[in-house]
Amino acid sequence: MMKCNRFVTPVVVAVAFAVSMAAAAGEQEIPQELAPHADDIELNERAVVVDNAWIIEDELIDMETFRARLTLERNEVTEVVEPGDILLSGGEQGLLDEVLSVDLREESVEMETQAADLLDAVEELRVSH
Repeated sequence: MMKCNRFVTPVVVAVAFAVSMAAAAGEQEIPQELAPHADDIELNERAVVVDNAWIIEDELIDMETFRARLTLERNEVTEVVEPGDILLSGGEQGLLDEVLSVDLREESVEMETQAADLLDAVEELRVSH
């Protein structure tokens, strides 16, 4: 059962969604129809785009520090996540988390995370309106 207790602004969710969709499509640039107001998004080397389908459990464990326990399916992307990486995803889950610790399991990757800023993951973002 997935439990999600995230508080992410709509702008972050929209940007993360656009980034995740572009990454899933194997594109470097975000298609205009996915992010009509984003002219350019460039992620830094610490950013890891996570597909929401990989999320097994996401539980907020400390409301004061916004620490969470996150379990993801183990795959070629999630098994190389390291402390200090910034996880991004779009949609309902809207991850924007800094990884604090990682425990690699046989079929999953368990992490402790804390809230991150969009600037932690994005090198450059140009938006028009």
